[in-house]
Amino acid sequence: MPWPFDTYFAPGSAKYWLSKYPATDATQDEYEPDLVYLDELEDRVQNSAKNYQPSQRWKDAYNEYNWQTDDHVTDVYGSIGGSTSGELQRRYGRGNKIDVSHYINPRFYKQDRVRLPSPYIHPDLRKRMGPLRNMLSLPPEEPSAFKLWNPYTMFGATGIILLSKEYYLISHDFWHAIQFWACWCFIITVCVDWWSWYYALRGQEWYDQMFFPLNEEVKALFDQLNHLGNRPAVGGIMALFKPYTLDLAQRVVDKSKRDRIASASLQAQDKLETKLKSEESSKIKFGSVVKERAFQNTLNGFTSADSKKKYMALTLKMVEGQAVLKPGVNDVKANSAEFSTAYDKNFSAAEASYYKEQRDAGSLPWAMSSAEEKTKATPSPATVQSRYAEKLAAFSKKYHPVTAVPHFA
Repeated sequence: MPWPFDTYFAPGSAKYWLSKYPATDATQDEYEPDLVYLDELEDRVQNSAKNYQPSQRWKDAYNEYNWQTDDHVTDVYGSIGGSTSGELQRRYGRGNKIDVSHYINPRFYKQDRVRLPSPYIHPDLRKRMGPLRNMLSLPPEEPSAFKLWNPYTMFGATGIILLSKEYYLISHDFWHAIQFWACWCFIITVCVDWWSWYYALRGQEWYDQMFFPLNEEVKALFDQLNHLGNRPAVGGIMALFKPYTLDLAQRVVDKSKRDRIASASLQAQDKLETKLKSEESSKIKFGSVVKERAFQNTLNGFTSADSKKKYMALTLKMVEGQAVLKPGVNDVKANSAEFSTAYDKNFSAAEASYYKEQRDAGSLPWAMSSAEEKTKATPSPATVQSRYAEKLAAFSKKYHPVTAVPHFA
């Protein structure tokens, strides 16, 4: 191969495809010997004739006016061995095989319907009515008239052209003509040769770059088709799965229902615990406020001079009655109940006052309400039933209808 076609145009692509599809030689183009029985060979011929002949409808249309039939040779001549060829049957019957590569198909000639030509046909035409009359319209063996070209004919044709152009005259133009024709013939032949190599090698390489990927895609497609064609009856298998899938779906629904109910119960329990803690906190806060008020009111009752003097005299009197001189005793407790008695009176008054203020303001905590107030503030079962019906209707409109008849008594 001449330069620059002595290497691949895309060496990376060529290396990749050669690694998957190595180059072949003539030995790989040879077919393995195929030995068959004579009746098997006849079956092959008969089946091939069925696949490569027109339909009966086309035959009837072709021979509508009974000009010429178009039947296959197997319909006319029968089998290869024939009904009376006992020798072939004995040689290549069952038990003896024949190599199909040695079998040569017979040649059939069309026979005209009119066997005797008219005597009035011109003799020149009668000469063409021999056994080769059906092959007169065939083209020649070679389509080129110059199939016998060689160096001698080329030299002679060049000499004829030079002679016709009077270049053989011994003159200055003769050598100019030799140089002119020689140079242009060389340039043209080199260009044509290179173009031929380019067209053959580069064209084949580009064709291979498109053919091999397409061939692999076609193989993959046929593998998928074979897989789809060889797969089992999926419909029957899936039909057997239907009872299991229905049971599994129902179990999933039941489990989801139980999980949601458990989750709702836990959420309700958490909310109730949170509400209980909130009410306990408000109750403690309410009691602290009342205690603080009672303490401040009691303390305000002992801030005047008369009350302080009276409380001090009472305390000193109690201390005087309980004072004992003992070693290690430094303190004497008076055990006075004046402050606690006043605190109890003020606590009841502060509690009643605070209850009244919170009720008037409407901010009395639920935990501190009385039984009558709780009963009055609790919604009736009919109200709860209507609220539940509204939420159930909204859910049914958004998702799916739900039939539920709860009772809030």
